Amino acid sequence: MNQHVDIERQRELKELRLYSIPELARLWDVSARTLYRYIHSGKLKATKVGKQWKVTRKEIDRFLGDRQ
Repeated sequence: MNQHVDIERQRELKELRLYSIPELARLWDVSARTLYRYIHSGKLKATKVGKQWKVTRKEIDRFLGDRQ
């Protein structure tokens, strides 16, 4: 595999990383309740995996970009 392919693969994997709501709440210093409100209002897109909501890195980037 060449280096360009490796870099692309790393970028793809980073975008696919899933963050839990408690994890995002800690990272952003907001309550989980606030994040659930964003999800239910459609401001933050999340996917339910089992019993937990998960947010992709790509969605986080989109969400933070929209807020600036």
